[in-house]
Amino acid sequence: MMWLLVLSCVSLVDLSHEESMKQTSVTNLSCVLYHVTAMNCTWNTGLNPPEEYFLYLNFNQKEEECPNSIPNEHGQHICHIDYVSPDKESVTATLKKLVNQSWVPFFTKDFKLYEIEILRPPQNITVSCNEKTSECIVKWSHPPNKRNVSSESCFVYEIKDEAGNTVKGITDTYKVYPADQKHTLQIRASGKYCTITNRKGEWSERIEFGYDPNTFPTIYLILVVFGTIVTILGLFILCKRLRIWQKLTDPIPQPNLILDPDENTGKAWVDLTQTADEKITLVEEMTSSCKKHGGLSSTSQLS
Repeated sequence: MMWLLVLSCVSLVDLSHEESMKQTSVTNLSCVLYHVTAMNCTWNTGLNPPEEYFLYLNFNQKEEECPNSIPNEHGQHICHIDYVSPDKESVTATLKKLVNQSWVPFFTKDFKLYEIEILRPPQNITVSCNEKTSECIVKWSHPPNKRNVSSESCFVYEIKDEAGNTVKGITDTYKVYPADQKHTLQIRASGKYCTITNRKGEWSERIEFGYDPNTFPTIYLILVVFGTIVTILGLFILCKRLRIWQKLTDPIPQPNLILDPDENTGKAWVDLTQTADEKITLVEEMTSSCKKHGGLSSTSQLS
């Protein structure tokens, strides 16, 4: 029974030691090269590290301490190097801690710089559209890289369209799109076959071209509204200048003699009737007298 008790105590000691090592050990040490000459290295030091670790970088047998090391609240440390000489091919990253007044290596990892490089976006991106063929051609060139690889066969490209059509594995440096559609693209590169990184590179800025035939022509709507407003203002000013509106709204004169409900209306009608009769009688009398005289003249001529 005693040996079982001793074995249990030893097991508990080992487990507590392993647990403390998990909390204090360094994990996820990684480095990336970007923009050809800049580099970042990151690592985690666990939840409760009892010692502070420092990163040393060895480029071609020349070891230097990281000039800019910044911890964050998540237990991660970031080392930034502004410039890495293009003639450097590899780097050895070593994490050290201070023990008894001396720096003791704790964790070491080697990196080939071209393998950890993140490529910049493709360069010289251009779009040319042809109205006759209703096609647009997007062209680009390979991105700059650590080893100055220029062969197009060493790169593969990925094109992301905001419409949801993502094209991968393009080895050409151009692609044709229909011009009667709206396109918003981004392009990125990665290495293939050659001594160049196979990591996904940075996306390019958004490229917009083409048009959407179903979209309402906003410019025409603006012109129509503007033209309508100008026309209305012009008519308003013209009407005000010529007083057309006043003329159109002037009251129509009323026939007071006939339409006025006056007590003398009946008398007026009688007077008008009598006057008319008198004129008619006068005309009839004149006509009769003319006939008589005419008759006399005829008689005289006959005799």
